[in-house]
Amino acid sequence: MLDANVRLHADKGINGQKAEYVSILSLFKSDNRPRTERNIIQVKSCASPFKEFTGNKSKFIRDTLKVMVDDGILVMFINERAKMYSMAQ
Repeated sequence: MLDANVRLHADKGINGQKAEYVSILSLFKSDNRPRTERNIIQVKSCASPFKEFTGNKSKFIRDTLKVMVDDGILVMFINERAKMYSMAQ
């Protein structure tokens, strides 16, 4: 029963990779300018689904950003020694 509930939440985008993607992409919805990795971590560590995570939130968000870059959703580049992310074109 617990497994079914976890799968249902993932399917609905309440938790899981879909929810992580939607949360991060919401930063770029109204303002498409590039954002620093630090800014994304600061803003999203207090937002679902990341705020419920009990481990290292920064690492969790960094890992999600890496997967989004690998999937071609975001582009990462270095600007003034800071990692920057923007939407892929």
